[in-house]
Amino acid sequence: MSQQKLRVFAALLGFVWAAGPAMAMTDEEAAANLMYFAHAARAGERCKQLGFAGHEAAVAWGNKNGAVFMTSTQVLKRRFIAKGADDVEAFAATATLYNGFEKRFDRELAPRLSKSSCERLGETLGGYESKLVP
Repeated sequence: MSQQKLRVFAALLGFVWAAGPAMAMTDEEAAANLMYFAHAARAGERCKQLGFAGHEAAVAWGNKNGAVFMTSTQVLKRRFIAKGADDVEAFAATATLYNGFEKRFDRELAPRLSKSSCERLGETLGGYESKLVP
């Protein structure tokens, strides 16, 4: 290994050590993250259906936190595979969970959405973001 590669490796290793041990996301945290993403997406869609602002904020929030979404879905897929599912079944199970969160939003929260809740959607998304586990 060249001197330059050794220096780069040492710098990266030092960064990893300085960052401390990484905590793995639990299945429960991944599922909770998925719920926040489903609720954010449905709130944005519902506000758009009602003719109020908010959809753009929900899309931007989803894009900003996309890495957390991907990690969450990967954690859940691995969990389903560990329980005996193949890759396709694990993907389907994760999608079913997400869909269930969307349906829950539609059933329990969407009926209460109003113009003022859509106008405050940015605040709601900020609350969701504060609860995401990376």
